Amino acid sequence: PPKGQNEIDSIYFEVSIHERGDFVLGAYVYGDDPDTQITHALLKCGLRPGIDEFKSSAYMSKCPQYVALRDELRDVLHRNFLIGVLVTPLAERRSLSLETLHGLHKIVTANGLTEKGLAAFFDQGIFSSCEEAKELAMRLGVGEFCQIHAEQDSRKIKGLQLADLVAHTCATMLL
Repeated sequence: PPKGQNEIDSIYFEVSIHERGDFVLGAYVYGDDPDTQITHALLKCGLRPGIDEFKSSAYMSKCPQYVALRDELRDVLHRNFLIGVLVTPLAERRSLSLETLHGLHKIVTANGLTEKGLAAFFDQGIFSSCEEAKELAMRLGVGEFCQIHAEQDSRKIKGLQLADLVAHTCATMLL
């Protein structure tokens, strides 16, 4: 995707945990900041940006607005973003933060993105703290080419809603 206003590409990461399948699937979504596009999608579906959000865990059949939002977000994804996935055994959930950053490192280096300005946003609960995320990123070398933003709220960092959709969709397919 072309560069946005801030000249920094973004990577958003969210997980979908499936005890029945004994795995955790994480989704990386890469591209420009989708805030404007997601805000537009929320408004188009009659929802309130900053208050309402897409959550794959929501019971969709009871709320047609969220079904419509899911379809709008799929369109945004298909037009503007690249995705990657990480699958780990549920038993390794304690090492999810480490595996998440290893996966980020592999994706960024394999795709020649280390020279770009990158910012990575992680939903709440993946790391024990923002400090842990930054320390681990520096130790693994990810912090050299990527700004790390852990414990983010997906109502504010709307790209996480795209990662939620991808994680849920891919996990459902894997099940």
